[in-house]
Amino acid sequence: MLRRAARALRLGKERYLRGHDLEGNSFYERPGEDPNDWRQTKRTIEYVIARPLGDYQFNSIPAQWNGWLRKTRKEPPTMEELQQDYQRMQKLQTNVERLRHDYEMEKFRLAEGNRQDLRIGNEGIKKGVEENVHQRREGTKDIVAAGRGEEEKVVDPADSQRGDGEVEVGDRILAEKSRKAAETEREMAQKRREEFAKQVASKPRGNPSDSFQPDAWAPTAAKQR
Repeated sequence: MLRRAARALRLGKERYLRGHDLEGNSFYERPGEDPNDWRQTKRTIEYVIARPLGDYQFNSIPAQWNGWLRKTRKEPPTMEELQQDYQRMQKLQTNVERLRHDYEMEKFRLAEGNRQDLRIGNEGIKKGVEENVHQRREGTKDIVAAGRGEEEKVVDPADSQRGDGEVEVGDRILAEKSRKAAETEREMAQKRREEFAKQVASKPRGNPSDSFQPDAWAPTAAKQR
C-alpha cells in the first residue's frame, strides 16, 4: 500500500508509468533528488518488441515522446495528440506522393516537348543546308555560263596604230617635265633658306636688358653736427 501511495505521489526511487505510444511502447519516469524539479527525473522506454541494442533509435518513436525523453517538454503527450499527429503525417505523405507524381508527369511532358522541338529544329537545319547547296550549285552554273558567253576585249585601233618611236618620244617628254619641276622645287627651297638666314643675322643677340646701364652712385660721408 505504501508503494502504491509513493507511486501515486511520485515519491521515492520507484519508477512509474507515464503512458504509451500508438505502437504499444511504454514510457516510465523515476523521480530525481529534487521531486519539484522535473528536469532531474530519469525517463526511460520499454519497447513492446525486443530489439538489438543498435536498432533502438529516437526516430522510431513519435516526436512527442522523443521530446519528453529528452526533457524538452514537461508533460507526456496524450493519445489524442498522438492520433492527430499520425493523421497529419498520413495526409502529408499523401500530398508528397501526389506532388512527386505530378512532378514526374511534368518532367516527362517537358522531355517529350524538348525532343519534338529538337526533331523539328534538325529538320529545319537539314532543309536550310539543302537550300544553301542548291543555291550554290545554281550560282556556279550561272558563273560558268557567263564565262562561256563573255566576249573578247576589243583593242582600240588608235593604240594599235601607234609605233614604238612615238611611245619613246612621249616618255622622254614626261621625264623632262619631271626633272624641271624638281629643279624648280630645289631653287625655291634654297631661296627660303637664304631669306631665313638674313632674318636671323639682322636680329640683335642677347637679352633686351643687357643694354641697360644704371646711373653712377657714389656714397657721401655723413655731415657732422
